[in-house]
Amino acid sequence: MHKYFERFQEKREQLLKHHPKQEQSRYGDVYATFEASAEVLERSTRRTDRDALDLLKILAMVHSSVLPLPVFKIAWSGSRSYSQTNSSKGGRKAFRQALKRIYPGFPKSSRSPSSLGELTSWHVSQLPEFMSEQTRKWDDSRLVQASSRLDSLSLATLNCLDGVQGLSMHPLAHAWARDRLAKAMQDQAWVTMGCLLTFLSKHGYDKWQAYENDLRPHIQSFLSVGLGTILSYGPEEVMLPILIRCGWMLIHMREDRTLDALLNHVFLGYGISPTKPSENYILVWDLVGIHLTLTGKTKQAEALFEFIVNIRDSRLPETDGSRLASQHELARVYRENGQIEKAITLLEHVVRIRENTLLEAHPSRLASQHELASACLSTGQIQKAITLLEHVVRIRENTLLEAHPDRLASQHELACAYLSTGQIQKAITLLEHVVRIGENTLLEAHPNRLASQHELACAYSSTGQIQKAITLLEHVVRISENTLLEAHPDRLASQHELACLYRENGQIEKAVTLLEHVVRIRENTLLETHPDRLVSQHELARAYYEKGRIQESVALFEHVVKIRKETLSETHANRIASENWLAKVISETA
Repeated sequence: MHKYFERFQEKREQLLKHHPKQEQSRYGDVYATFEASAEVLERSTRRTDRDALDLLKILAMVHSSVLPLPVFKIAWSGSRSYSQTNSSKGGRKAFRQALKRIYPGFPKSSRSPSSLGELTSWHVSQLPEFMSEQTRKWDDSRLVQASSRLDSLSLATLNCLDGVQGLSMHPLAHAWARDRLAKAMQDQAWVTMGCLLTFLSKHGYDKWQAYENDLRPHIQSFLSVGLGTILSYGPEEVMLPILIRCGWMLIHMREDRTLDALLNHVFLGYGISPTKPSENYILVWDLVGIHLTLTGKTKQAEALFEFIVNIRDSRLPETDGSRLASQHELARVYRENGQIEKAITLLEHVVRIRENTLLEAHPSRLASQHELASACLSTGQIQKAITLLEHVVRIRENTLLEAHPDRLASQHELACAYLSTGQIQKAITLLEHVVRIGENTLLEAHPNRLASQHELACAYSSTGQIQKAITLLEHVVRISENTLLEAHPDRLASQHELACLYRENGQIEKAVTLLEHVVRIRENTLLETHPDRLVSQHELARAYYEKGRIQESVALFEHVVKIRKETLSETHANRIASENWLAKVISETA
């Protein structure tokens, strides 16, 4: 049985064209039934029928599930935004340069190597006619008419869910729609769909976020055709921007494994060394850096972003958006790696530039203010962090949808700040809101959903609701262990917190086992002075003490106290806590 699907895929067209006579429709075999409807469109000279055929080709390149029709408008807006921005930057020249790469007889493009991965006007030109012919204002009449035409012929089904129209196909009709296309037509249909996804991604996550769950199977199906096939669709200059923009969609969807496979294909297909970043493919390395950060490989991400920042600092003006974005990401990685002061210094620079050049509600300005506040939280500058986060939350609540991840992220971080100052009820109220929205909009294993559930569990434990906190954290840990790498910071953080709750609840054996695991991983992956490594060692020393393993407790407390004396001020709460515990354990065993 496990080989059946593979065999069916190989023999699908043959099987569906040769049924016993009693199983055939009045048109003949299954495919002939669909083809009879398609021939009606092909014989027609009506514009609606041509649009319907174009739409059918696009649907054949993605999944058979519902494709929301509003994504066509968003992609069109993205293409218009690109065209307007680049019309004065030689857009027509870029278009001709792309053509030179695609068609024989033209000399090679003279575009700079560092621009590999950038969009060109050629990508705009590949959108279907019912989109590309609209130049000033979006009119969905052609799209709706084409969709209705496919529905009337039973080639696709019009759906309406919560007021949003979409098109889906029966799996057999979907298989036929792809199989009927000759190789050249399949290539063109894939490129057209790729350009549509490219401009959908280009226009911003906040525009297509509402359709994320519907789009997920489509982008996975779109990218499943195989590396060799994708490379055959066109030259590097044409294909790479499509793959990069699809990669950014996967970043937002947190489809980490799919993105990992895509990046490996890009490395292999274009002969890029995954360990030797170069300026030529800097747009690819931007994507790689974010992927490394999100998957917990923060030391690799740090080295990569330092390389990117050095390149852009030497090439671009201080206020350039790409340069500031790279500095922002490097600072973020510094914070993840425990280099808080370096992170704050860099973020204060980025925030100052962005506050002088961007509007108050600009997403990039707010993102850097959010990140600076998070870094301040790590150094105990709680009030500064709260002031900054309350500002960011206020702006985002006034400008973003309730379920927008940036809005939820800032509310989450503000709740964490409230926890740090003992404002537990305010924190719980805010976190329960964030968790409720996340559970309604995000997949069970989405890292953002898990992170908010983690913090809510911590808040519950602060009010003595230990069993409620344990139940929630056990859920988070179970999902994390099934979806994240063993050394992923989020997975370790939840395991650490659950172990602490076990200890508080008298489940000492479970606490020791889990903390020993966390400490072992963190000692192998984090610097000796990293706060997360030290806090787990501190908690393990406490668990050893409560289990009666006094000598091990003393040795571990002595190590933690030594490091914290070297890195923290005399008044820092963590240093004082470790010193007091060491004194307590020694005095009780004297």
